Amino acid sequence: LGCYLRAYESSGYNGDLVRAEIHGPRLRWLHLDGLGHGREAAEAVAPAKAGLDADAPLPQLLRRLSGSMQGGRGAVGLACEVDAGARTLTSCGVGDLGGFLVCNGERRALDRAPGILGHSHGRIESATQGFPPQALLFTASDGLRQNWSLHSFPELWRLHPQLIALVLGQALGRNNDDKSVFVVRTVN
Repeated sequence: LGCYLRAYESSGYNGDLVRAEIHGPRLRWLHLDGLGHGREAAEAVAPAKAGLDADAPLPQLLRRLSGSMQGGRGAVGLACEVDAGARTLTSCGVGDLGGFLVCNGERRALDRAPGILGHSHGRIESATQGFPPQALLFTASDGLRQNWSLHSFPELWRLHPQLIALVLGQALGRNNDDKSVFVVRTVN
């Protein structure tokens, strides 16, 4: 695992949030980006700090979170689960928080519904796909530029996920927003 979080102008408030929990062979996480930055964005994602229900389906988790964010600023986000035993990735999301599976030299985007949690959004549905050994999955807020390819960083993808998160966060981070990256790789 690797994670990079940086508040806009290194303030004390970060509107990006990553919450991860391990349950046996399953890793489940929620990656949120509160709209804007600063105290108000951090308050928007605060309901997610309570924890992740290990057994709730991911769409239900996001719908419940969306309900708790009503009346506030709102957020975009992804909920993901990697099952190392079954070698699967299940994901669902709302809004423009990026999620990418890197496997066999290709970068594929994870599906997500349009909209904003806490406001209006499309139907939240999960998708399950294979997650083979050595595949890499990362989620990233819009505080990182999206106009890059795998060839932009030769050999980076072989490194430890924490180094990948650090390099992506530093090299692709925009200077006008909070930034966050979460990286997962399964081995054998």
